[in-house]
Amino acid sequence: MKKRTLILAITALMALAALTLLSAACSNSSPGDPAPETSASGPAPTQSAPETAPGSSGEPAAVTELTFGESWGYEDGFYPVITPETGTTYGIRYIGCNFYETLVNYDGGEFTPGLAESWDISDDGTVYTFHLRRGVKFSDGKDFTAEAVKKSFEAVPGNLGMYNGSYGTVSTLFKEIAVIDEYTVELRLTQPYYAALKDLTLLVPMGIVSPDMLGDDHAPSDAFKTGTYGTGPYMYAGDGDGSTYTFVRNPYYWGEPPAVEKFHIKVIPDNGAKLLALKSGELDLIVTSASLSYDGFLEMRSSEGFAAETSDAETNVRYLCFNLAHAPFDEPGVREAIALAIDKAGICDGLLSGLEAPAGALFPKSYPYCDADVNVSAYDPERAKAALEALGWTDADGDGIREKDGARLSGSLIYSTIDSQFPDLALAVASQAREIGVELIPESYDMMGFYSAMYGDYAVCLYRAYGIDFDPSTFFTNMSTELSADPIAMQALAYTDGGDELIKRLNSTPDEDEVRSIYSQILNEVNDKHIFIPISYMKELAAWNTDKLAAFEFDGQPANTNVARITPK
Repeated sequence: MKKRTLILAITALMALAALTLLSAACSNSSPGDPAPETSASGPAPTQSAPETAPGSSGEPAAVTELTFGESWGYEDGFYPVITPETGTTYGIRYIGCNFYETLVNYDGGEFTPGLAESWDISDDGTVYTFHLRRGVKFSDGKDFTAEAVKKSFEAVPGNLGMYNGSYGTVSTLFKEIAVIDEYTVELRLTQPYYAALKDLTLLVPMGIVSPDMLGDDHAPSDAFKTGTYGTGPYMYAGDGDGSTYTFVRNPYYWGEPPAVEKFHIKVIPDNGAKLLALKSGELDLIVTSASLSYDGFLEMRSSEGFAAETSDAETNVRYLCFNLAHAPFDEPGVREAIALAIDKAGICDGLLSGLEAPAGALFPKSYPYCDADVNVSAYDPERAKAALEALGWTDADGDGIREKDGARLSGSLIYSTIDSQFPDLALAVASQAREIGVELIPESYDMMGFYSAMYGDYAVCLYRAYGIDFDPSTFFTNMSTELSADPIAMQALAYTDGGDELIKRLNSTPDEDEVRSIYSQILNEVNDKHIFIPISYMKELAAWNTDKLAAFEFDGQPANTNVARITPK
C-alpha cells in the first residue's frame, strides 16, 4: 500500500511539475511522428473556415507571417486537458492561449473579463454566476453558449482522472454546472474557495472547447489530434509534420482580427540552435526562458537588428528547502545560519546576469494575498558563523567542515537538471555554505529521478515553485500533509500545530480578511523557521528580429506566447 501511495504521489506531482519545471527544459528528444489523420473511430473531422468571418469586427489585417521556435512538438494534439498519461510534450501549455479562452483572465494582478463579460459571487462563496459574451463562435462554427461552458467544465475532472486537483483545486470542488439561460451559467461548488477565479484563469485545464468535440461521456474527440476547437484568435492549419506547424487566423474570432495573419512553430530542441536560427532569419522570435538562455538573451539585447525584453511580472521563485526529517538540518539554528550565508544579491547580479531579483518572502508581494510584511534576514556570513559556534558546531579537525558530537555538518543538495540554471546555482550555494563550515554536496537528477529523490533521504533541495499561473494558491493547498501531493510544500507547516486544519480553513472560508490573515501567518511561519530559503524571483524572456516585429507584449501569464499581442512591422 505504501509503495502504491508513493507512486501515486510522484505521478500527481509530475502532473503539476511537468507544467512548471518542464518550462525550463531543453529537451534532447526528437519530435514524434505527425498525428495520424484517421483513428479507430474513423477519419478525424477537420476545420473548414469561410472566406470571411461572420460577425467579426474591423477589416482583416494585411497578410503577415511570423516564425518562432519551441523545444516541444504537438504530436499529442491540442486538447487543453492534459496529464502525464495523455501528453508527453505539454506544448499546448505555452501557445494554447492563441486557440482557447477562459471565462476569466488574469493580468497585472487583476481579474478581467474573458469569455464572461461579468460575474457575481454569492455571499457564501459557493456559487459563481457568469454572464457570457454573445455572438461568440468556436473555430468549427459552433455557437458559444452556456451549454458549451457546462459541457467543457464537466469534462475536466473525468479527463484529468487521478490528476484532478493537480492543475488547480477548483475542479475538485465542482458540485454542479447549471445553465440558467443561453448566456448565463452557474458554477456551484461544494464549499467556498477563495482562489476559484484564479484557478478558472488556467488555460490548462479550464480552456473552453467546442461541445461538438466532446463525446456524451465527455471524452475528447480524436479531432483534437489534428485541430484546435476554441474561440481564440487562431486555429491550427493541420499541416504539422513533427518539425513545423502552421496556425492561421480563426475567421470566426469574436474580437478584432490579430495583426499577424499566420504563424509557424519550428520544433528546435536545442536552445543554441534556436539562437542561431534567430540570428540567421530562420526564426523571427524566441519566447520564454525555456527556449532562450540568459547568455543568448544578453547577446540579442545588445545586437543590432534585434531586441530582447524581460516580463514586468515576476513569474516564479527559486528556493532552497530542507528535509526536516534529516539531521542536522532539522535544527532551526542550522537552517537560519545557512539562510544568512546565501548571498542572494551576488547570485542574481553575477550568476543570473542581473535578470532575476533577490527574493524576500516565499512569493513576491505582487502575488495575490502575498503582501504580508516578513522579516527577511540579510546576508551576514560572520553572524552565521557565530550562530553555529554558539550551537556547538566547530571545526575541530581543521578540514573546513564543522562537527558536533561526532557528526559532520554535511548533507546532499539535490536538484533537477531540467532547469538549465540549477547546476551552476547548486555549486554557488554549496560554495557559500562551505564558507561558514557547512558541506552541501550537489547531486543532480533527471526529472523522474528527482521526483523519486524528493521522497528520499536528501538533506537540502534546490527547487522552484509552480509559476505565476498556479501560485500561490496551489502551492498553499499542497502544504497539506493529507494530500501528499508535493513532499516539498507539505513540509511548510511541519512545526505548526493544526497545520492541515489551517489549510482546510483557508480553502473553505469566504472571508477575504481571514484569507489574508492565514497567508500572513503562513508566510511568516515558513520564513521565521527558515523552512524555505527563497533565492530569486524569475521573469520571462523574449528576443526578436526588429525587422519583423515592431513591438512584443507579454501575455498576462508571461510563459504564454500570445501572438495576438504582437505588432509586426
